[in-house]
Amino acid sequence: MKGYIDMKQGSKILVRRYNIYSGLEVKTEEVSICVDPAKIMPDILTQLEPDIILISHESMDHLDPVQVYYLQKKRNAKIFCSIAVAVDLQQYYSGDIDFIDSIQVMLPGSTEIYKNVMIFAEKSLHCDYMLPLIFKMVFKKSKISIIHCIDSLITEKLISLTNSSSIGIIPLGIAKGIDSDSGIEFMTKLDCSVFIPNHYTNQLERCIEKINELDLEKRLNSKFIPLEWNQYCEINESDLSKERIDIELKEISNIEDITIK
Repeated sequence: MKGYIDMKQGSKILVRRYNIYSGLEVKTEEVSICVDPAKIMPDILTQLEPDIILISHESMDHLDPVQVYYLQKKRNAKIFCSIAVAVDLQQYYSGDIDFIDSIQVMLPGSTEIYKNVMIFAEKSLHCDYMLPLIFKMVFKKSKISIIHCIDSLITEKLISLTNSSSIGIIPLGIAKGIDSDSGIEFMTKLDCSVFIPNHYTNQLERCIEKINELDLEKRLNSKFIPLEWNQYCEINESDLSKERIDIELKEISNIEDITIK
């Protein structure tokens, strides 16, 4: 199967969206990662306990310094972010040395390893921000990998970064130049087993129609999971090697806490 790497039997990875933009939690048995924390509802914010925080760029839809600070203090999370985000956070909390020490700037082409997660950063093709980033996360124990395209247009570097990726988080709208056709382009050009849409409002229905019209899941031997902003799913790593992947979507509002067992 496209993007499949031999994975540990029984392991799971949880993916949940907490806003309509690129806000996402990725959680395994060992680590929790929050991406672009901003505009998170208070009841969901209290549930999140990240070990790692990834922030792509300084847009207010992707960076809320107050929410980042709150989440970082829960478990002394490490922050990996663009240079402009680092400047904003340091100015916002200039008196907190421990918080500032938790910030690690990533530049396009850089790699970091933290808590058995390899984090790759590449340049996002998105508006006029200062070196905005996309991220690839590789969980070293299971070898599962997730490419989060944030709200970038597709680029050759992005395509090359997805080589043999397990899960692709792809944008469908809101950002300039991104729409349901972009979702189809991401699916056809990225080397992933599972695709989860993000960064959209009303573009999902049209994207699903096109996927069905083109019979893309069968042609690409991949799965499209239409995850809404208030939903999450658990993906068995072993299922990524199967011809058919059945993944149940669950509502965040129906749970008080989410754990990987």
